[in-house]
Amino acid sequence: VLFRSNIYDMKNFLVSVLFFIGLSSFAQNNLTLVISDKVEAGYFKQERFAWSLQGINNSTEADSFLKQIKKNTNIKTAELTPGRSNGTYNFNLSVNKIYGRKFFERLLYSCGVTYAMVNGTKETLNPDRNKAAGK
Repeated sequence: VLFRSNIYDMKNFLVSVLFFIGLSSFAQNNLTLVISDKVEAGYFKQERFAWSLQGINNSTEADSFLKQIKKNTNIKTAELTPGRSNGTYNFNLSVNKIYGRKFFERLLYSCGVTYAMVNGTKETLNPDRNKAAGK
């Protein structure tokens, strides 16, 4: 009985360690992309974008976000600079090949961006919804 108890404790410990490792690898979540440009048909068919990101708390999180987004081979350049208000960073991005809105939605969602302010409206990014609907 004592042996079983130790195995159970070890399993709980390992699960806890894996949980915290998982949290640290996805430090950013619930970020909001702010697009101040007027988004109309064809907007995402360009190579360069100047946006803002809200919800990044410090330069360490900014560096982590950039490292994550630069893993995508289609990203030519990506940079974050502190914005005017606390937690807001200016986000400049350029791509090698133009894919459209779905590409950006999937990419940013995978990097912790949950929301987007588009034409003054806050939208929830959900790339799975678009895939399921065939959009």
